[in-house]
Amino acid sequence: MDEENKLPTILKCPASYELRGNNGQEIAQGGSDLVLDTEKLTVLPESGDPLLIPYRDIIQVSKAGY
Repeated sequence: MDEENKLPTILKCPASYELRGNNGQEIAQGGSDLVLDTEKLTVLPESGDPLLIPYRDIIQVSKAGY
């Protein structure tokens, strides 16, 4: 994406994440950075490719360990 078209960052913070499939089975987990912009949540895992998640696709957020 061009720098001029990049959405401004609202929040960036360290976090842990856990992804589960429709059957509840764990797909991935680990440490990451989270980046919020006006359209999506980006999970930047310590290892692996970034996960871009539009807000409309998020079903649940947990404050566990907060």
